[in-house]
Amino acid sequence: MRIKAAVFDFDGTLVPFKMDYIALRQEIIQRIAEMGIKNQSFNVSDPIRNTLKKARELLNDKDMETLEREAEKIINFYELEGAKNNAVITGVSEVLKTLKEMNLKLGIFTLNQRKVVEILLNKATLFESKATLFEIFDAIVTRNSVRDFYQNSIKLKYLRTCLRKLGVDGKETIVIGDHPIDIEAGKLINAITVGVHTSRNWKELRKDEKYDFLIDSIAEIPELIQKVVEL
Repeated sequence: MRIKAAVFDFDGTLVPFKMDYIALRQEIIQRIAEMGIKNQSFNVSDPIRNTLKKARELLNDKDMETLEREAEKIINFYELEGAKNNAVITGVSEVLKTLKEMNLKLGIFTLNQRKVVEILLNKATLFESKATLFEIFDAIVTRNSVRDFYQNSIKLKYLRTCLRKLGVDGKETIVIGDHPIDIEAGKLINAITVGVHTSRNWKELRKDEKYDFLIDSIAEIPELIQKVVEL
């Protein structure tokens, strides 16, 4: 099987997940309440996009647009706060160097804002090189470039945009992520999908079980790709 590209999720896959998402969700729910919607179904355990989807059913278009703008500001703040004391996962630089040596194109598809991705990838350099990790990716697709963050439940449009920028087909791609929404997007484009075991999403990944492979560490990626190529 020929693999031309490796496309990664970002938060939880290349960098640890470090964001106070409970406080973030509470603040968004508070904003909704301030707009006169005090629905008991809003819960801090729900993903942000699920909360906003419920809000859309209760608000008119104008108020929903206002809420989305407010939510964007809140999310940006918490993401940037989380990035201050965060860094790429140990071993990522070595993995990316190896994939580059395998002549693979590298991409990222993420719900994060681009500024956070730039900050964290520019903190690290490619192993034994002056190039930052940000510089070595061939395509980086964030919510700044795909404006459907609040509408869709999976990252399919993000992934398709990334593949278009890379100039590759889904069947030529391996998609790596730590959440079922990454895996589902990969399956829909007929890519090889790899779930990464993390403490945050382990139960969700195991329950979903749609991935082709499940790994405990990002360091396993080069060997796994080599096995796929030899199939």
